[in-house]
Amino acid sequence: MGKQIHQSKKVLLLLALLFLMKVGYSQQVIIRGTVTDESGVPLPGVSVSAKKVFTATDGDGKFNLNSPTIVEGDLIEFRYLGFKNQLVKYVPGTILKISLLEDVSKIDEVVVTALNIKREQKSLGYATQTVSSEQLNDSRSNNWASALSGKVAGLSLLSSGSGPLNSTRIVLRGINSLNPDGNQALVVIDGIPVGGGLVSAGTNNAYAAGSGGDIPVDFGNGIADLNPDDIESITVLKGASAAALYGSRAANGALMITTKSGARNTKGLGITVNSNSSFNDVLKFPDFQYEYGQGTGTAIRPASELYYSYGASADGASTGGTSSAYGPKFNGQNYFQYDPARQGQGLERTPWVPYKDNVTGFFRTGYTLTNSVALEGGNEKGSARASITQTNNEWIMPNTGFDRLTATVSLNYAISDKLKLNSKINYTNKKSENLPGTGYNNQSISYFMIFQNPSVDLDWYRDKWKAGQVNIDQIHPFSQFIDNPFLIAEDMINSVNNDKTVGNLSATYEINPKLNLMIRSGIDMSAEDRGTERPFSTANYQRGYYRQQNLTYYELNTDALLSYKTDFSSSFKFNTVIGGNLLKRRTTSSVGSTVGLIIPGE
Repeated sequence: MGKQIHQSKKVLLLLALLFLMKVGYSQQVIIRGTVTDESGVPLPGVSVSAKKVFTATDGDGKFNLNSPTIVEGDLIEFRYLGFKNQLVKYVPGTILKISLLEDVSKIDEVVVTALNIKREQKSLGYATQTVSSEQLNDSRSNNWASALSGKVAGLSLLSSGSGPLNSTRIVLRGINSLNPDGNQALVVIDGIPVGGGLVSAGTNNAYAAGSGGDIPVDFGNGIADLNPDDIESITVLKGASAAALYGSRAANGALMITTKSGARNTKGLGITVNSNSSFNDVLKFPDFQYEYGQGTGTAIRPASELYYSYGASADGASTGGTSSAYGPKFNGQNYFQYDPARQGQGLERTPWVPYKDNVTGFFRTGYTLTNSVALEGGNEKGSARASITQTNNEWIMPNTGFDRLTATVSLNYAISDKLKLNSKINYTNKKSENLPGTGYNNQSISYFMIFQNPSVDLDWYRDKWKAGQVNIDQIHPFSQFIDNPFLIAEDMINSVNNDKTVGNLSATYEINPKLNLMIRSGIDMSAEDRGTERPFSTANYQRGYYRQQNLTYYELNTDALLSYKTDFSSSFKFNTVIGGNLLKRRTTSSVGSTVGLIIPGE
């Protein structure tokens, strides 16, 4: 009897499951319909969605949307580029006929193209993409170009993460050259091409440990010097035809940056104050082992056990002159170890323990503070805008960071109904008392961190100099090839002072309503002083090193453009531009260096 009841329960359960499956299947809803434009032309590829279920119209504008959860009154959304989004309530049993309206604001959108020529988006025969000022300032970094990541299709940002100035290469059309500077896009500010390349500090080999050479330093490139608060929009020209007017310079595409102009405000002066702060720290450290201490794994006592001794001791020969960590396991032992007070072997054995913050404890939480003030105003004949921005950065490595001051002025004035003047000037001063070196090199902080042993306390290095040997002999007691990390941060100086100006002056004369002439002259110039200082006793420069590098860059562009436009009808318009460009460029570089200083610490 009990067996029959059990079988009856299984039959009932099976019937219940079949019923639930039948009910679930019967609840599937298929929504059908057609999507057209205002004139009834079917629209293919329209996005149709409801309750997180998506489909698209076919070539005839028809769609079938299967939704298991939609009920009467739920909204169905229709989205199509160049048309306004439309929401429709679901009514069971209805075949939908949707007519989308053109979004005139997008169709007639004006974009900035090569030579700062403004064109309607719909009239272009090539792809462009525009990024607004709001998108750039959603989240700040030291380099505004980082904000383009994920916002422009096909754009790649190449950056080494080598310091606070962190030079960035913008690549639009893929890697086409083995030359690192041969792949980046041209940057154009208000119609003026600007230099964004990198100039070597004299050392390009980042893998130079023990070679006796210097270390690469990232002094930044000009791309980051523009204040994002002053940017109105960025138009990205990707195709060859889009940037053809700039010739081979724009073979890898171009970024057309338009800065803000003063608003014509008859109510008075407009004031904008912005303050931004950001904090950064090390994203992720590698996994460190804290099981074994310093040693080579070959120093064995008669009892067949590993031992440690800083210098020869009663325990045996010295094992403290290695950067390897194959020594004894941490297990409560006591050994003769380094004593920072004596700057040598301790008088007594001390506990053999790991120091778990002897790498992470070196770094700090960095921050960037940016404050800006902008004034703007105008009337029916002209407008003006002026801004000043101060940026202060303290980076994650002690004694590194930078200060940047940016000032901009924009003036527009209509002298008459036919003649208009326009001028924009951007000045930036960027300076740093010290920037970090990069690469696998004795003078790199990363090199020290690779070979820092778990049994070595970071605080043992803080005094930097041996007693009575200040500025002459550093404290690096475990390996002569590894420099003291605090000496690297505080005495191995890489300084920079850069002044950069980008500006233009243009005049536009309307010959008649269809024909106008524009003459523009723009300049991009910079002067940069770099200093490299290496103290006595470093692994690569036992008697110190000093280097001074001075760079200047000057480029003058003068354009003359004659523009003609006419409308033959509401659907047929004609535009043409004829012009020429005169380019003058000059680059100078002077370098002086000396190996071996006369006076230590000077």
